[in-house]
Amino acid sequence: MCDDAGMSSGGDLVAFVSARLVDDEAVAREAAGLTECWLAEEPAIGVVLVDGEPLIEGHITGLTAHIARHDPARTFREVAAKRAILAEHGPANGGRDAGRCRVCTAIADTGMEHRHATRFRAPCPTLLFLAATWSDHPDYAALLSR
Repeated sequence: MCDDAGMSSGGDLVAFVSARLVDDEAVAREAAGLTECWLAEEPAIGVVLVDGEPLIEGHITGLTAHIARHDPARTFREVAAKRAILAEHGPANGGRDAGRCRVCTAIADTGMEHRHATRFRAPCPTLLFLAATWSDHPDYAALLSR
């Protein structure tokens, strides 16, 4: 099912995002086998320490803080938050209306001003923004062109 913009249904988008979250969580679980919380030191030579041992070192100043910032613990929090967003923006009418987002439809139905109020068919703008996280994934462009 496609909406007026030619985009895939909200269900396809939810499945895509859910699959990417499973991927992200699996990678984080593997990395968490070392430890969930990573630290970075930024001398002239960058070092990412895991359990007090260098995981990556060399002339990578600036990269180490980025790597440590995206440790498994943060990934687990992001996955949980994104799953909550998916659940919140589920189908309207208790799942009986898969073509409309429960939240965006409710906003439009109340007459509240909303910049996307005219667009309550799935996928809603929130799910599109969420899916954009994986715009470099090979399935992303195909999903939006259906």
